[in-house]
Amino acid sequence: MADIQTEWTWNFSGRVSSSKAAFRPALPKETAWDLIGFDGNSPGGLRTHPGFTKVDDFTPTGTVVNVFPVTVLRGSTGYTYGYVYVREYTTSTYYTLRAFRTDTSVFETVELHNIAATGLEVDVQAIGRFIYLFARGQSPAMCFLSDSGAINSTLISPAGQGTAPSAATTGSTDLVVSISSSGTSETSTRILTAGYYGFAIQYMATATGRKSQISNTATILLTSSFNEVGYTVAAKSGYDKALIYRTVNQGKSSSTYSGAPMHLEAIQTVPASSTSSFTVTNKDRSLVYKDVYVDRGTLETTMPKGGVAQFLDGTLFISRISGAPTIPSETTPLAPPSGLGELRWSSLLETLPENFNPFSRWVPQTPGNEILGMRKVGSFMIGFGQDRIYHIRRQGAYCRIEEMHPGYGLAARHGMESVGNLIYFVSNRGLKAISSEGQVDDVSGLNQILNDQWLSAVSTVQMAYDAPTMCLYTMKPTTGVTASGHAACMWFSTSCMTELYDLPFTFLRGGSWLNTTTNTLERRGLFFCQTSATTWGVYVPSKTQALLANLLGGGVVNLGTVSTVTGNKQINRDINTDYPYGCAGYVVASPSGSTDVGTRILLSSQTSLNTLANNDVISIAPVYMQWTGANIGSSQDPSMDGYKEFFRTKQVSSCSSYVEYNSSSTGPITAAQGSATAYNPFWMAQLFRGANNLTTGDTIPVDNQPLAGPAFPGVISSSGVSVACFGLTVDPERVPSAPFGKHGVVYSSLSPSWTCFWPGVDITLLAFSVKGKILDTEKRFL
Repeated sequence: MADIQTEWTWNFSGRVSSSKAAFRPALPKETAWDLIGFDGNSPGGLRTHPGFTKVDDFTPTGTVVNVFPVTVLRGSTGYTYGYVYVREYTTSTYYTLRAFRTDTSVFETVELHNIAATGLEVDVQAIGRFIYLFARGQSPAMCFLSDSGAINSTLISPAGQGTAPSAATTGSTDLVVSISSSGTSETSTRILTAGYYGFAIQYMATATGRKSQISNTATILLTSSFNEVGYTVAAKSGYDKALIYRTVNQGKSSSTYSGAPMHLEAIQTVPASSTSSFTVTNKDRSLVYKDVYVDRGTLETTMPKGGVAQFLDGTLFISRISGAPTIPSETTPLAPPSGLGELRWSSLLETLPENFNPFSRWVPQTPGNEILGMRKVGSFMIGFGQDRIYHIRRQGAYCRIEEMHPGYGLAARHGMESVGNLIYFVSNRGLKAISSEGQVDDVSGLNQILNDQWLSAVSTVQMAYDAPTMCLYTMKPTTGVTASGHAACMWFSTSCMTELYDLPFTFLRGGSWLNTTTNTLERRGLFFCQTSATTWGVYVPSKTQALLANLLGGGVVNLGTVSTVTGNKQINRDINTDYPYGCAGYVVASPSGSTDVGTRILLSSQTSLNTLANNDVISIAPVYMQWTGANIGSSQDPSMDGYKEFFRTKQVSSCSSYVEYNSSSTGPITAAQGSATAYNPFWMAQLFRGANNLTTGDTIPVDNQPLAGPAFPGVISSSGVSVACFGLTVDPERVPSAPFGKHGVVYSSLSPSWTCFWPGVDITLLAFSVKGKILDTEKRFL
C-alpha cells in the first residue's frame, strides 16, 4: 500500500469541547484532549484566559491553615462581607476576621477567638449577625458584630445556653415570686383569683436574639381572698430582657392542681445589677392569648464540640463531634449512647443555633461512618460520609435523615459545591453530581484528571463556583511556593472544560464578594495565595481580558524596567520588589543560547534566577496556554469515510497555526519597553505518543530572535498564519527536535500540541494544522 500524503486540520472558529473521559486514542479528531489556559466563555476560537484580579490582601502571624468566606448583617440595612482566616501560631489556633465595611469602603481586621491547641479540624459558619467558630473537640464560640462604626465583635465562649436560671418563692434566685403586700382587699379589680399558679423565667438579649434556657417552675398559692402576685428579676450578664412565663389558675386545692402550658406574662427589663420588682398585670382570660413556651425539654449547656457545621433554613447541623457532651443530669439516658459519628442539630422551632436538645441527634447505622461534609441544595441538605451519602430534610418540628448510595462517598473535605439543583462532589473514583432528590450521575469530563493525575492528592482537592463567569473550578492546590496548583474549569455557558496550570493558590473557597459596578454581592470563587514571605492575597477570576497581563493580572505587562540581578538577567518586573511570589516563570529568549527556551523556573526568591545565563529574558507567571489535539491515529483517512487506522505508521513533518491578536494584546516586545533587544512572541509545537504525557518530539521556532533578524516561520505575528517544522535544531545547545532527523517525527499514534507561555499576550487560536504522511504498512522506519 502506498504512502498517503495528508494533512490533519482542527478548526476552532466554532464551539470547542474537551474531555478527559478516556485516553487519547479513543477520542475523535473533533475533540480536544487538553485545553490549558483558555477562556471557556469566549466564542469563535481559543482565547487566552483573562487570569485573576486581586481584591484584597492580609498579613497573618503564623501559618494559615484554612479560610472561610462569611457575610454578616450589621444593623437593619447594612452588611459586612469578607473571610475568616484560621492561623496557627506557636501552640494556639486563632480565628481572624478580615471584613469589608460598606459604610467606609475599607477592609478591617478583627481578632475573633483563639484556642490553646493546633492541628484541629475547624469550620466557620455565619448567619444573620452571628459568626460561629468550630474546632473538633473544643467548645464552639460565637461572635456578634457591632451594628455600625468600626467592626468590633462580642465573643461568647463557650457558646451555648449555659446553666438554666432558677425560680423560687423565697431566697436569692433569678426569679422570686411572692404575694404582693398590697393585694389583701377582696375587690373585683384584683388581677388573680385564689388558686395555684406556676411561674418561670427565661432571659433574652434583644441585640442578638439569644435566649437562655427556661428556669424551673416556681408554684405559689393564693389564699381565698383576692390577691396580687409580685416578682423580682435578678441581673444576668449578657442579657437585657426577661421573659416571665406563668400558668393560668390551677385550682384552689392541691388535690385539683395539674400542670398547664406556660404563657408569656410579660417582658421585663433586666437590671444592670441587683434586682427589679414587678407585679402581674394580665388576667387569665387575656393570658391565654399570649405566646406559649413550646420548646422541648432541657437544653444542653454548651454546643456540640464538632469540626463540621452547616445551616439548613436557620437550623444548625454539626458533625465530626468529639468530646463528651454537656447533657443535663436530669436527662434520661440516650439510646444509643452518644458516640462517634452522630449528627446533631439545633432547635427546629426557632432560629436559635445555640439551643441543642439532647434528643436532637442521629447516629449512623454503621459505627463511625460520620458525615464529613454537608451542602444545602434546594430545600434539602446532602451529607457526605466516607463511603455513603445522607439525605437530610426538615419536616415541621422534626428532622429526617436517610442513608443512600452505599459505596459513594466524599474523598476531599472541601471537594464539594452546589450549583443549581445539583451538588458536585469529588468521590474516590472521579467527579459525581447528586440532585436534591438524591439521584447520582457521573461527570466523566474530570475522571482522567482525578483518577490519574491527582490520585495521590485527591484528598486536598477543593471546589468553588464563580457565578459571573458561570464556571465551576476544581483545584488541586499548590504545595508551598512551587506553583504546582492545577485547576479544571467547567464552563456552564458553553459546556466546555479547560484547565489552568502553574497556579500559586493554596485555598479555593466559594463566597460572596461585592460587584462595585452594581453595588451588589455576587457569588465568587475566591482564590488565596501567599504573595510574599509575610503577606497573602485574595483573587477572583477576571471577567474581561481588558486587564490581562499574566496569571495574577494587574495591567498589561511586557518586559518592563530592566533589573540587574546576579549576572544582568533581564526580567519583566523587579525581582526584589514587585513579582508574583511563588509563581512560575519561563525563559522566552536566551541570546547566548545556553538556556533552553521554555525552561521553567520558580520565583520564590531571587536566588531561583541564578541558574539562568546572563541576559536571559523570562516571562513571569504567564497564562500558560496549551492545546493538545486528539490522536491523529484515529483521524479519518482522506480517501475513506470513517476509516481509522492504528497499524500504519504516521510521519509528521510540520505544524501550522492561525493566531490573531486581540485588541487588549500588546504583541511583540520592543526594545523601548525595557528589554535590551526586541522579541516576537512565539509558540511551541509538540507531539505526544498515544496516551503518554511525555513528548516524543517538539520544536521551538527560531522566530524568537530579535525582530531585526530574518522572518522565520512559526512566530506569532500580525499575519496570522505561522509554521513550525520538526527536524530543525533550534539553538546550538538543543538536540534536534525530531528523532529521525529532517524527516520529522514518526510513530503509529501521535497527538499534536500547540503551546505558548508569552507574558501579557491576549490572543485567539483559530486553527491548527499538521502535515505529514500515513506510511505504507511495511514501512516502520525511514
